[in-house]
Amino acid sequence: MDKLIFFLSKNPGVQAIVNIASLASLIITIIILIRVSKITRSYLFKVRAPQHIKKLKDIAQNIVRQLSDYENNKDSISRQLTSAEVQLEQLQKKSTGKDSDKIKSLRNKMKNSSILETREGIFAIYCGLIGISEALEESLEDRRWGN
Repeated sequence: MDKLIFFLSKNPGVQAIVNIASLASLIITIIILIRVSKITRSYLFKVRAPQHIKKLKDIAQNIVRQLSDYENNKDSISRQLTSAEVQLEQLQKKSTGKDSDKIKSLRNKMKNSSILETREGIFAIYCGLIGISEALEESLEDRRWGN
């Protein structure tokens, strides 16, 4: 038995096979980690997205109502936009692909202070919130059907 272990440990061919097996197991582990991460993200999206979408729609409705008296509601609109940013950030963490890209784009637009200084800019953000809410609802429906 000792001779066999000595032979296997000193044989370069066996060492190469062991190295290849070790590398293969590392690659398989990384692939499994990526897949589990995607499954977790998908599950979190399916479970939490409806709540985030409802909050986004409520925020959007509050914003559009307050736009009628924009000058007197700037502070309240600012608070609503902060709440929307929080919801979008959480949705972006849980979403993938095009949905995540759309959310990221709107979040970047919201960081542009010149857009947030005008009634038209705020209305564009409102439209973006409604658009993302609708897109996410469609994504949820697609996921229910396995797409």
